Amino acid sequence: MAKAPRRWRRRLVRTGLLFAFVLSVALAGSWWLARTEPGWWPDLEPADAEVASLAGAVEKGAAAELQNVRPTSSGSSEPWTVYLTTEEANAWLCARLPQWLANQSRSFRWPGELGSVQIDFREGVIAVGAEVSVSRLGAEGGRGGSAGNGRGTPQIVSALFEPSVDASGALWLRTRRVHLGRLPVPTSWALGGGASVAEGLARALKQSPETARVLDALSGRAPIASETIIRLADGRRVRVQQIRSEEGRLVVTCSTLGRAK
Repeated sequence: MAKAPRRWRRRLVRTGLLFAFVLSVALAGSWWLARTEPGWWPDLEPADAEVASLAGAVEKGAAAELQNVRPTSSGSSEPWTVYLTTEEANAWLCARLPQWLANQSRSFRWPGELGSVQIDFREGVIAVGAEVSVSRLGAEGGRGGSAGNGRGTPQIVSALFEPSVDASGALWLRTRRVHLGRLPVPTSWALGGGASVAEGLARALKQSPETARVLDALSGRAPIASETIIRLADGRRVRVQQIRSEEGRLVVTCSTLGRAK
């Protein structure tokens, strides 16, 4: 009779060891996925001459399209469309985004914990990602990080958004999926409650007003823009009517409005 309990104990030990092994492999795999760049993430440098040249071409092309004089009827032109490729968008984000944000507000400072921001246009959705050095916060708060500058290996935090312009003209980004590196994170967990990725990033980025507004928009709690009207220097306005993401490019449909009276 004593042999049966010993057999059960051996089976329990083997089962426990197998469970521990499987759990260890799963945790190691999750850690690797979270620390690995997404397959679509480009390797760009702001100082690269080709990147800077393409970013400048994007700005010049956008300015030319906006300033183009178009016939208007009843105060509005016929709809017109512009296209922005993934390569063009990422070149501009890499080379011009920090300076453009600084020009919008004198108080703006690019957060030290935030690296580059990149996107990937896909059918119906836009992947938006950012390099975040979260461990720097740990150093400031005594929870890890190096004693020197507190920087750790940047981690890519990304999400899939569905862009849309509502009836009032507000631009929204509806969250469809969230990733840490290549590791999928449940959207309901990532964007809800005190454990949300957005709120965690807001704390990591010291909750600057500009960053908080952007994170609220990316979390779907507010539109990223309350109106989609661009005011030109000569008094005309350009209204964005529709934004659609396709594989490899963004399609933006606009109309030009006459001078406001």
